[in-house]
Amino acid sequence: MATGRISAEVRDDNPYSRLMALQKMGVVNEYEKILDKTALIVGVGGVGSVTAEMLTRCGIGKLILIDYDTVELANMNRLFYQPSQCGMKKVNAAVETLTNINSDVELEPLHMNITTVDNFDILLNKITNGSKTGGQIDLVLCCVDNFEARLALNQHGRWWSVAVACGPHGKCQLAELLSSCSCGQLDLSFSFFFFLFL
Repeated sequence: MATGRISAEVRDDNPYSRLMALQKMGVVNEYEKILDKTALIVGVGGVGSVTAEMLTRCGIGKLILIDYDTVELANMNRLFYQPSQCGMKKVNAAVETLTNINSDVELEPLHMNITTVDNFDILLNKITNGSKTGGQIDLVLCCVDNFEARLALNQHGRWWSVAVACGPHGKCQLAELLSSCSCGQLDLSFSFFFFLFL
């Protein structure tokens, strides 16, 4: 799918032409800005893998993927992972899959558990300095399946001036973590990603 640019031209060889309909409908003003945006996804399981795939197909500029797990046969109920990836770190398998979908997206895998002090410092550094330009990223997506990691993101979220979305129960929800609050204040639909970015 590599094109290196986003075009509004409706052609069979333009992977973004159907997405540009969002701009024509007035959902977003300048869809091309997604090329400059960076999102960090914590957890590349059921919710995180689908979210990463959608953002990759949309042509986001950069994705930072964080997970500490490996691919198992039990993950094969998801279309994202393949049997040949069993035993691989999930973040590395995700990069392999996502690169095949859209090689224009910059992908950064981090195999780590964010609940440890040292790893949380790495996470914080990625949030503040991990964008394509070396500055703050645009969006954090919490797609974890354990309470400890969700709590870690929630407790420390007030340090960031970045949008954070949590994915409990198989859906993404928006939470402003600039002050103390809990995840799950507003349902986040697919098209809402564009409002956060653009």
